[in-house]
Amino acid sequence: MMKRLQDYIYGFIPPEAFSDEITLRRYKLLAYTCFITGVFAFYYSLDSIRFSFIPGVSGMFVFGILYFVLLYQLRTRPFQWVANGYSIVGAITVHSIILFSGGAYSPAHPWLISSPMVILLVAGQRNAVICLIYNCLFSLVLWLLAANGTVMEMYYDTSWELSFNASSLIGLIIICFIIVLVFENGKNTALNQLQAKNQQIEAEKKRSDELLLNILPSEIAEEIMLKGKSTPHFFDLVTVLFIDIQNFTAHGEDMTPEALVNQIDFYFRSFDNIISNYRIEKIKTIGDAYLCAGGLPVPYADNAREVVKAALEIRAFMEQTRTEREATNLPFFDFRIGIHSGSVVAGIVGLKKFAYDIWGDTVNTAARMEQHGEVGKVNVSGTTYEHIKDHFQCRHRGKIDAKNKGKIDMYFVD
Repeated sequence: MMKRLQDYIYGFIPPEAFSDEITLRRYKLLAYTCFITGVFAFYYSLDSIRFSFIPGVSGMFVFGILYFVLLYQLRTRPFQWVANGYSIVGAITVHSIILFSGGAYSPAHPWLISSPMVILLVAGQRNAVICLIYNCLFSLVLWLLAANGTVMEMYYDTSWELSFNASSLIGLIIICFIIVLVFENGKNTALNQLQAKNQQIEAEKKRSDELLLNILPSEIAEEIMLKGKSTPHFFDLVTVLFIDIQNFTAHGEDMTPEALVNQIDFYFRSFDNIISNYRIEKIKTIGDAYLCAGGLPVPYADNAREVVKAALEIRAFMEQTRTEREATNLPFFDFRIGIHSGSVVAGIVGLKKFAYDIWGDTVNTAARMEQHGEVGKVNVSGTTYEHIKDHFQCRHRGKIDAKNKGKIDMYFVD
């Protein structure tokens, strides 16, 4: 029954109102109020027969029709037009019943209290204030007339006065409760929808934060979320690790694109898992090369040792993978590893696809260490060697020329 009533009421609401929750709530409240007031007007018209209240019979019947006309007009007329119409018809309804049932002594007089509140809910503050002022003036005039001895005729059987009072008061209570109930339900629906949207926004924010944390160091991501930007920093000592696939082009020619990408993904994901066990920040992948660094964005003194430990674990992983794949006749990649320690500048660049990156001669030298390394070996510069020589066994393997740096010693870490 309630579902059928709701569908009936919704049939008078214009389709475009359903696209906005706030607009729909206003339309629903006005539609329900017109319907409820119209039904009550027809009931009051029939009940007036009992009191021999002829103005009530005819007047409330006409007003009931007007309320349903307003409900029908809601679909085609502007919202405020119908709201203003309801305010006018409502005021005339109350005042006419009071005038024909004893004026200041009318059983319907309490309706002057409720009408501004109902109009406030459905038609807005401006209409409610006008109705309030009008009702106050109307009531003042009635009481002044009564104080001067003017007796207004009662067009109903006064032997039913107590019953008339009870009917008016009960009707007032019921209609006010129903309208406020409709308003409360609408408010609760709006609050629930707002809460659901807030939860959706919070979930989206959480996903965005997680995505940001996946592409940026946590300290940098938090700085961006807090300040909206990140400040570049200079680091005196970091250790840069380069890993590159040996003969990548030749491998690519023998594999399908999907198989090639899956292979690279397998290795790089494994590298990600390994360095996550150390205080090392992944910087980026460049084609078949993998770049990471220790000692940033939070500096720490023994970053060279951390990076070399990770490099040795990566080397062990590659050796194990090679053995397993050779045994099953599956393709595998060989890698060279190069490491150098020194100063870098780190920060975020770009507006689209921005990333945390590092610059400086240290990065170039680490790349040179990788290029002059050997498959399955961890090749470190003399600078890195000085930081790790007390913790690892290393073999000197010669020098290479470096632009603007002269000769650089190289060491294999065993």
